[in-house]
Amino acid sequence: MQEMERENYRMLEEITSNFNSERKVKNILLVGLPAAGKSSLINSFAYLILGRYLPIASVGHGNQLTHTLAADRYPQFGITEGHLRGSPKEGTARTIHPYLPHLTDFIGLADENTQEISEIFITADTRSP
Repeated sequence: MQEMERENYRMLEEITSNFNSERKVKNILLVGLPAAGKSSLINSFAYLILGRYLPIASVGHGNQLTHTLAADRYPQFGITEGHLRGSPKEGTARTIHPYLPHLTDFIGLADENTQEISEIFITADTRSP
């Protein structure tokens, strides 16, 4: 178990080494098939950072219906000050929290390269701060 904790910490350091106070906050758009695990990935990030499970994004629990019905935005991985307090990894989490990127969990899309999908990426790219 300690080996996994060390690996998790190393991954967090690698992620946050790409961010510093002089850079703009990064934005990440999660796009994929319905029920591909985009929302579960957000919840996994929270677990990795806080050391406890936190259901930030609603997930479908294996069914093929998407639970994300629009673009849901999660500033700083959806982790708030309240989530930090008392978390098992509070010290580390507080250190990296200001540098965490914003995630946008997009509705599941068909596995096709359509004009609609291309427009989504163009729009997302032009709206990024």
